[in-house]
Amino acid sequence: YHVPYDGFYYSVPYSFYHRSVCIHAYAKKIEIYDEIGNRIAIHERRRSGKRYVTSIDHMPENHKAVVEFNNYNGHYYRQRAAKIGNDTFIFVKTLLESVDFEEQAYKSCMAVINFSRTYGNNRVNKACKKALELHSVNYTTLKNILKNGQDKQPANNTADADTPTPYHENLRIGEWM
Repeated sequence: YHVPYDGFYYSVPYSFYHRSVCIHAYAKKIEIYDEIGNRIAIHERRRSGKRYVTSIDHMPENHKAVVEFNNYNGHYYRQRAAKIGNDTFIFVKTLLESVDFEEQAYKSCMAVINFSRTYGNNRVNKACKKALELHSVNYTTLKNILKNGQDKQPANNTADADTPTPYHENLRIGEWM
């Protein structure tokens, strides 16, 4: 969806890909018209620098998604995680803070957010809560919790852990310790 002119490539709306267009070149701008004379694009004329001049509005949706992905930052991931749930927000925030540079966690953050497509917001949020309780905030732990359905299991009851073991003959106490 780019047309060549004087060694540079100027974008047109992707719906005009492989269609005839007319280029009007001026000292400071390039105007591109369709077959019937409607202006479909206007760009600053380049004489040096990057060879491709692209307007995001001209891109097909899948190309826009790539550009947007490359523009994501920690703020974006925190916002998206907050929409899934509070535990997901805390999980993603912890992921971002656990690395030297936030960018190192972006791929994991995107995976956490994408889990909501497969498993739904509720399950992802519960899985994040479980991972936080386990002090294991990473992609692999979250993936395994969801894959194995551990987010569906009731939380461990801490009262059970405090219940003493019943006395029986194999129990060594007192001087045996």
